[in-house]
Amino acid sequence: MSKTFIIIRREYLTRIRKKSFVIMTLLTPLLVIALIGMPVWLENMDNPETKKMEKEIEILLKETNNQIDNQAIRQTVGYVEEEISNKSAPVTGIVAAMLIYLFILAYGAMVMRGVVEEKTNRIVEIIISSVKPFELMIGKIAGIALVGLTQFLIWAVIALLLVNFMEMPTISSHSLSSFDFVKTGFFFIIYFLGGYFLYASLFAAIGAVSNSETDTQQFMLPIILPIIFAMLIAVHGANHPDGQLAFWTSLIPFTSPIVMMIRIPAGNVPAWELFISVLLLLLSFAGTTWVAAKIYRTGILMYGKKVTYREIRKWMRYK
Repeated sequence: MSKTFIIIRREYLTRIRKKSFVIMTLLTPLLVIALIGMPVWLENMDNPETKKMEKEIEILLKETNNQIDNQAIRQTVGYVEEEISNKSAPVTGIVAAMLIYLFILAYGAMVMRGVVEEKTNRIVEIIISSVKPFELMIGKIAGIALVGLTQFLIWAVIALLLVNFMEMPTISSHSLSSFDFVKTGFFFIIYFLGGYFLYASLFAAIGAVSNSETDTQQFMLPIILPIIFAMLIAVHGANHPDGQLAFWTSLIPFTSPIVMMIRIPAGNVPAWELFISVLLLLLSFAGTTWVAAKIYRTGILMYGKKVTYREIRKWMRYK
């Protein structure tokens, strides 16, 4: 068993066994469903005609009475379903972008706090005697990524069960027939993990050069700003997925994991743009990991000294 895998296993099992993880994992979907789903459910209860809408359309389509033009009805229904499908794309994109945004901030910060905690408690001195700093950093990042994926998987299962239990109104399958869920889901996983690993390596480097969580604040701003900027562009680009701003930021690695998820559900992203975006993201991840490993290697064993950006640049040149 490799040392990196042992670290991944340790990080994963230690965190999912915490009471805070169990409580937040179980309560979060309930709160989200209560805040978002309850008003929709109540509205549906107050308007029983909403439940009968699709049945009435099917009845109209089956009627062959000469007084009813079935072709016109089919065209009208098709138009309505197309409009619903078009409106569902921006909503899906915003939800996907928000999930990636929250995942990067929450679990990236978790990586940083874990590094600071081990450094403050001097546990890292014992760990470094057995493994290389790079193995420790990658193991911690990957282990926490698995924790996040486990939590999101549980949330998804709970949300589906609650939605079915509450009998909330759903969109007709016909209206979503043109929506490519497979493609959207595939690229969501790629950008989900790519964005996390890109930023998590930088968060780990920040933790390595800091002696406490207070010290991390001076290095956080340059990393958080691109994430916030990307989310603002995503909100703006929900209705303009083919705009120049959305196009260029969907190629830049530090913003592409969030912005590209707005454009993909719209279905207008050429294959070459996706290829370049993913390639740049992977190359940037490799580059930031290499840089972060150099900073991590030196900073993880440095105590009691206020680190400056000039010193960090020197560490990056060490062989």
